[in-house]
Amino acid sequence: MKQTNVSKRLVILHDHHLVKREREGASVYHEIADSIVFSLCNLVCGKMKKDTKCAATLFHPQI
Repeated sequence: MKQTNVSKRLVILHDHHLVKREREGASVYHEIADSIVFSLCNLVCGKMKKDTKCAATLFHPQI
């Protein structure tokens, strides 16, 4: 991704209090603001894993 696209998305995440930022000179550092984000990511990844396994059985029933 281009830096401008990443910056736009980080602004949106910051505006919604999902990330926090700290400026050090010309650099800006971002970090996850609320640990619930990790739980949400685990839920989404779990769903994707389940869906992938279901799709795989359509093509490879022995899996």
